[in-house]
Amino acid sequence: MPKPEYPDPEELAFSPRNPYPELSHSEYRYRNTILGDFDDPATPLQVIDQHSPLLAEEVTRRLRQELNRQEQFKENREDYRVGQIRRKSMRKQSDAKPMKVTKNKRQDNIKKLNPRRFYTEAPPTPRNWGSINPATGDHLFRYTPYGELLPQDRFTPEQIIEFIGNHPKRCQPDGGMILWLQLTPSDSSNRYPTKNSDKCRFVNCPVPHHTIHKGAPRVAFDELHNQQKPGVNYDPFHCAMYTHLFCFEKFLNFPHICKNPLNNVRPDTRELAEGRNRMALTRDHASMKTIAEKYIQESVDWDEYPPNGNRPEEYHELTLTYRIIREHIGNQYQRFQIVREQRNGNSIDVHFGNLDVYAANEKVKVRRKNGRRPSSSDSSKPSPSSATKTPAGKPPSKRKRSSQSKGEEEDFTLDDRILDADYTPRRRSSPKRRKRSSGVKGGLLGVLQRYPAGPGGF
Repeated sequence: MPKPEYPDPEELAFSPRNPYPELSHSEYRYRNTILGDFDDPATPLQVIDQHSPLLAEEVTRRLRQELNRQEQFKENREDYRVGQIRRKSMRKQSDAKPMKVTKNKRQDNIKKLNPRRFYTEAPPTPRNWGSINPATGDHLFRYTPYGELLPQDRFTPEQIIEFIGNHPKRCQPDGGMILWLQLTPSDSSNRYPTKNSDKCRFVNCPVPHHTIHKGAPRVAFDELHNQQKPGVNYDPFHCAMYTHLFCFEKFLNFPHICKNPLNNVRPDTRELAEGRNRMALTRDHASMKTIAEKYIQESVDWDEYPPNGNRPEEYHELTLTYRIIREHIGNQYQRFQIVREQRNGNSIDVHFGNLDVYAANEKVKVRRKNGRRPSSSDSSKPSPSSATKTPAGKPPSKRKRSSQSKGEEEDFTLDDRILDADYTPRRRSSPKRRKRSSGVKGGLLGVLQRYPAGPGGF
């Protein structure tokens, strides 16, 4: 039997012990000899997977242990090679200028995070359920192997109510499904099963492409959290579906849903196995938990709202979305608001989470970009903050954009980026002043004042 190839001793020092020698299929001596009779090692695995969907607990544990070992070895080996390259580069540039080391490790942290180290595979695919489509004979709610509803499916408010009210696990002792109130995390697109998994599922969502922008409040329909056991953690990004909190409050009687304990509406304040919960409602401000809990307990059912038991036409300032956005802005330093005003964009201080206002403002921006005057229908925008910041007769500030979608994302992601500790708004350089005839040298230097945090609460 030929001797297997192992990494060099210096690399091996950085890797965990490997109890399974990496031999080829023909070289390895299986205890179950029938496994060695196959030409392709994938064939017996497929047979086992088809006829034994649930492996023994000990086998699953061993497979998970070996998978984690291999992933750890790959990461350690990559770090070792990068270290070698850096050491060689530093030796070559010892007589040159010192190497510039970046302080922002954001991209490295995104690449290094491996969810498999913290979370187990999703449980067996849930059974489809719900109303029957008479045209196709299929159930309304259909699942993928990742435990989410088919990404291309959109639902009406009545269908969302059916999903919540008739959920198969609604009255089970384990608590059933949870409706998490969250903030949409950034740098997490690779955590979802598909590129459409994090889209809003309401069929009449006002945002183009049903995009839930980074930092926006959302509702996560989590069916897996209460199925977890000690040592078994499911990926919290794998939910049945997501919606805007704004859409949830616009199309449904959200205060009524909050009052029913079977609906399990909760602010997301969890500590995750991977560390920081980037989608927690309290990610930036701990006061968000108090605001959400107070709204859940004290909000008035729209069917009982005075004076006539109907929701007011101008209701956005009564929603949880508005209170979250206002708390977020009120607890920031004033310099962040200065940055927004300098950008003069369709940012959260303009629409306060009202996506109808946001969508209307986006249409105005498209018309201005194409050289068309906004129509009279553009001015019919719901309150609050329906007026733009641009003074009459003054054109908006110009910003280079590669596409409209990129501009839309910038209006939202600014508020997510400026929360980072190492972010500092750019200072605008003032134009050079002409020298006075008197010959006096020098001038006044601009000072960027740091303002204290604004008042929180209401």
